[in-house]
Amino acid sequence: MLQIGITIAVVIWFAVTAQRRGKNTVLWAIVGAVSYYVPSAVFGRFIFPALIGPVDLDNLGGYLILGVALAIAFGLACCLVARAVLLKVA
Repeated sequence: MLQIGITIAVVIWFAVTAQRRGKNTVLWAIVGAVSYYVPSAVFGRFIFPALIGPVDLDNLGGYLILGVALAIAFGLACCLVARAVLLKVA
């Protein structure tokens, strides 16, 4: 649920930026959504579980919170890179 909320916020952010620059808002919104959600989902589903696989899971709740926080951070980092590329190309 948190991922969807952040994705919507990123879509709005990219669309507003595109509108201010006179660019295609739909295209920028799609790029924003994909640049955040895909890396975040891949990190949360595949990379983080592989990293903590050999770790003793005494505190599973803590690891889950860490996984969500890192997935969000990774997604936002990729989103910022995509936005910088769009701004440079535009």
